[in-house]
Amino acid sequence: MVKSVKIVIGANYGDEGKGLASRYFSLKADKENKRCLTILFNGGSQRGHTADLKNGLRHVFHHFGSGSFDNSDTFFDSDFIVNPMIFAEEIEELGDKVPRCFISEQCRVTLPYDMMINQIIEISRGTQRHGSCGYGIWETQKRYEESTLSLRYGMLSQLTDHDLMSYLIKVSEEYLPVRLRYYGITEIPSDYKDLVCSEGIMQHFIDDFRKMSELTQTADLIQLSEKYDYFVFEGGQGLALDENAVDEYPNVTASSTGAFTPVIRSLEFLNTFDIEVCYVSRSYFTRHGAGKLPFECPKESISPHIIDKTNVYNEFQGNIRYADFDVQTLLRRTITDHEKCRKECNNIKKSLFLTHLNYVETPVAEFCDHFDTVYLSYSKFAEDVQLLIN
Repeated sequence: MVKSVKIVIGANYGDEGKGLASRYFSLKADKENKRCLTILFNGGSQRGHTADLKNGLRHVFHHFGSGSFDNSDTFFDSDFIVNPMIFAEEIEELGDKVPRCFISEQCRVTLPYDMMINQIIEISRGTQRHGSCGYGIWETQKRYEESTLSLRYGMLSQLTDHDLMSYLIKVSEEYLPVRLRYYGITEIPSDYKDLVCSEGIMQHFIDDFRKMSELTQTADLIQLSEKYDYFVFEGGQGLALDENAVDEYPNVTASSTGAFTPVIRSLEFLNTFDIEVCYVSRSYFTRHGAGKLPFECPKESISPHIIDKTNVYNEFQGNIRYADFDVQTLLRRTITDHEKCRKECNNIKKSLFLTHLNYVETPVAEFCDHFDTVYLSYSKFAEDVQLLIN
């Protein structure tokens, strides 16, 4: 049997509808009685991917695949940053809907201090904020790059509770103050002083880490490839937020947001060329946070009827911003990313998944010559998606 690989990539600044697209593919696999695995391969729990079901169930996924309600299992690949505290919180929200989860021992782990450092720095920037979510993704990456206090998931899971507590104390007392001083912050804000030295926070993290260990099974993708027929690589953020997007710096994310990594991973574990990169975009552009947004405009000029329950105001990112759709920008981003992948495998298909078409009708005909398939979504439900095959 030829196994299918779908790679879901945000074409812009995130918030494009990747949850809807990922759920569409997982639902398709479920209807075809195929065993589906959703692979989280970049970023971390700052993602907020929404799945709406017609029975009224709705969830914003941070730490699990958006196809979890459609019997897709989840794998945290080696480049995904896990956050045990967010994991445990989402477990409670999901109740009996928790998917079966696998995790790479090489995953980096966000500590509460990464989140605190992130938030303190962002607050200190005042009106010059970078647009961070406050989840500590960038700070987690920097700690693993620059500090010896950076044990991977597999090594952390081998520590006793006592040793794990000692590790957390070292990070809070030795690493956090040094990292803040790097940004010129010599005084911990009063709102964070008690949190930084709180044993309660440390024990909370340990309890959540143990819960994650109980509910996940360590594995690697090559092992898992034998057990599944259908693979959905669910990307976080968007192409314009890639860590190497120099034109967008410093308002970028701490990961590679393109399709190259999952394409390489697919070629590594699958003897197949049935790989499709699916680029997702709303029928208008959005950005939640600071940074460039060409053709920015008031939401009302796009449609006064736009409702976004997921991207609500928060103190770090503010309100979501809107812009008119730009065909050439989207084509430039997606073609550049796809061409990079084609250097490794010439037969990789390229598709476009347009969401929120119930608010703005986008000139779909302009895309048909550039993509093998165009998916059209006029509602929030994966069941209603329409296909245009070139």
